[in-house]
Amino acid sequence: MKGAKTPMFPATADMVANYIICYFQKKGEEITHLKLQKLLYYAQGWYLAIFDEPLFDNELQAWIHGAVEPRLYRRFKKYQWDPLTEKVVCPKFEGTDVRRFLNKLLKVYGHLTARQLEMKIHGESPWLNARKGLDEFEAGEKVISHEDMKAHFKQLSARPSNGKNR
Repeated sequence: MKGAKTPMFPATADMVANYIICYFQKKGEEITHLKLQKLLYYAQGWYLAIFDEPLFDNELQAWIHGAVEPRLYRRFKKYQWDPLTEKVVCPKFEGTDVRRFLNKLLKVYGHLTARQLEMKIHGESPWLNARKGLDEFEAGEKVISHEDMKAHFKQLSARPSNGKNR
């Protein structure tokens, strides 16, 4: 449509993935493809809840092992279950709240294993809603809606934390 504005997003899924990979590599810690995908889900969900807009435009899908960004899956699938060793350009996110947001998110979720993150996602409404109608081990490519993610994470943020990580 002539004159229509293209929505701007603070980042791309690639930028967020690269930032997360750099975060772990700088700490001397390993990160797998599975864990990266789950952290992208939490980054998108919490960003939606806090800032009322998506962090990145790419859609996440409800796959058997949790949330997946398909293009990043293809980028990193060669690693399978092994740690990611790809050298990436670390985005700076100058002049935005994205870096501070991602650092806080990674302090809360970064210590969890890929399997722990997967199990958390399997119990959360955005993934469950997107998987409706699919058997437990049935492949699927249904999109996890931004509306479901925003509602879920806003609800989580409203709960008292009792000093525990969310």
